[in-house]
Order: sequence, then structure tokens, then C-alpha cells
Amino acid sequence: MLKFILNSYFSEDKLMLMDKKNLLNLFITLSVISLPLSAVAGNPSISFTLEGKKVTSVPVDKLQKVQVTVNTGGASFQKVFAAQWGKLNHALLLSGKNFKKVEKAPDLSNSHKWSTSVVAETWNDNTWQNKNSLNADMSKVAKNMSMFNFSSDEKVVFTTRYQRLEATGKLIWKNGGWINEQLWFIVGPTLGQATLGLDAPTFASSLNWENISKEAIDKMNSSTNSDSYMDNTKGISRTILYPNSYSGKTVDFVGSKINAFTKSGTPKYYWNYDESGNYYVYAKLPIQVDMHAVKSVTTSGFPLPSKTEADFKCTNATLSVKRNVASTSWVEPELEISSEFRSSCKTSDGKTADDLIKSEGGPLDGVKDIKNDSSKTEEEKAQEILKKMGF
Repeated sequence: MLKFILNSYFSEDKLMLMDKKNLLNLFITLSVISLPLSAVAGNPSISFTLEGKKVTSVPVDKLQKVQVTVNTGGASFQKVFAAQWGKLNHALLLSGKNFKKVEKAPDLSNSHKWSTSVVAETWNDNTWQNKNSLNADMSKVAKNMSMFNFSSDEKVVFTTRYQRLEATGKLIWKNGGWINEQLWFIVGPTLGQATLGLDAPTFASSLNWENISKEAIDKMNSSTNSDSYMDNTKGISRTILYPNSYSGKTVDFVGSKINAFTKSGTPKYYWNYDESGNYYVYAKLPIQVDMHAVKSVTTSGFPLPSKTEADFKCTNATLSVKRNVASTSWVEPELEISSEFRSSCKTSDGKTADDLIKSEGGPLDGVKDIKNDSSKTEEEKAQEILKKMGF
């Protein structure tokens, strides 16, 4: 056994130079490093408690009320991580990764890359390492892990990791002087594993998407904001019909109108917060946008604008609304579009915005045809050309 462990770390010629006492001390050290975590920590666990009851899932409006408990199952945290214990500063991290409920939980081998939240740190609490159980508020954990990006169709797998502060041996320039560089490193095994599901809020049934859609459409159609903003119909029309710049021309999107939002998927719910201590739930519904887009281009010197307009159906859009968990109302409906929104827009005959833009005319388009029309007199031709140009 001794020979097997030593040969796995050192070459045979190096072992020949060690006396029996050093070999015995080395064997003891390497035995601790090689010892399985379960043999030191017993049965480590991570558990979640909501309002005094253990849970495996939580409505997103109650996420901030969850308590997390990490337990080694036996020995102290310092003993569990004895082989990795450093000399400067130490911390216990809760690491988490979201994944779809229909998928398998991510492997813990990559947990050093996951989002983290500090459960305990020696410089703030020099007693935690002597304990075998620690608690954390999910309100803090969720903020540190940016869990506002996690949706109600997902779960979050958690584990704990040990992190130590190490001196790298390098000098770095900081605040006008050279100092010894110190960096944090996650080392050692994972400790415990648990999964917490995120569910729709307890007040999900209060959300009337038909009313929210009408409110959002009315707000966007009546907005007087500039078409450079995406919170109004003109801004959406600009996104669809205005991919290029028009030097020496005036462009506007007056006359554009959103006709309907059509549900195209299942709503997802997200937890969120603000710096004032308020907690929110955001609801996001995939939708199809039905709209009449209009673009008018007026060329300098020509009073009559050329116009491009069409009815489009566009996907890759979401209707978003939020509610304070302490309130009873859903507020601030907004349309959110993805980078694929414009390319998804099509007319009833399958034309894209680019198809229409390619066929756009200018104030002089058709003049050649008028001049070549032998059925008209020169005076009639001149009058028709002037009329076409807006005079």
C-alpha cells in the first residue's frame, strides 16, 4: 500500500534518498490527501428551508425567503479540507449552475467555473472552520449568483467549494508601490450536492395576458417618443424597414401601427430585486407581433415623399411585465425583441423587409417611361413628370 501511494507521486530514485522517518511522515500526509471525502466528512448535505419546511423547489416570488444549510455530516470544515488548508485566508463558497428541468444536472467537475456566493470567510469570521454546519440567506446567494437570469422552467444545482488566498510570489504595482500578489484559488473536492427547482409565482393566475397585451399596444401606438427608442411603434418600424442610412433625405415612420400580440409560447417567470430592498417577479411571454410598418422618405428638393409600407408578422419577440411581490398589480408592460426579430418579419405573401427595400422607388423613378410614352404630347409628359415629382 505504501509503495503504491508513494510511486504514484514520486520516482523511485527520489524515494531511495528518503530515510524511514521521512517516508512515514510522507505516507501519513499523502494518505490524508488521498482519503475519500466521505471518510472525513461522513454524509455531507445541502438543504433548503422555506418558512420552516424543507423544500426542493420554490415559487420565484419566495426565493429570497429560502434558507440554505451546508453540513459536512461529521467533521469540521477545516478537517474536511485539511489537505488543502492554506495559511492566509479561507472561504467556503456555495457554487450554483442553472439547467432546464427536462435536462440532467451539470456534472460537479466543472463547479469551479459556476456562479458563487461566499458562505463564510475567515477574515470576517474566524470560527466557521471549526463548525460542521453553516447557514446562508438565499436573498444574498441569489444576488451574488445573478439568479435573476434563471427562469421558472429551470432548476439550480448547488455544491460547496473551499477557497484559499495564496501568495503567488510575484510583485505587482498597486496604489503607487510594489506589493506581493495574492490571489484566491478554489481547491479540493466538492462538498455536498442539492438541486432547487424554480417554479411559477404563487400569484401567476392573476396575470391576464390579454389585458397586458392591450395596455402595451396602446402605450406603444400612442407614444410620442423618438423613433430611435424601442418603446414605441415607430421604433419597431424603424428596426424593420430602416437598415441603411439615407444621406440628404428625411425619413419618418408616421402611420406605423401595432395591430396585435399573439401568444406563441409558455410564459416564464424570473426573480429580481432593486437596491432599495424590493423584490420583483418578471413574467415574459413569447409572442408574435402583427403590425403595419410605414416608412416615408423625402428627398431634398422634392416635396412628395416615397413610401414603403406593408403588414408584417414577426416572431422572436417577448412581452414582459413585472410585479412587486408586496403588490397586487402587474405593471410596466414592455416589448422585447431579439437580434433575429427583423429577419423573422414577413408579409402574407412571404416577402421580407429586405425584399421591399430592394424594390423601393425614388422621386425620379418612372420618368423615363413617361418620356418614352408616344401616346402623350410633350406638354402632357411634362405635366405628368412634374406631378410625379410632387409639383
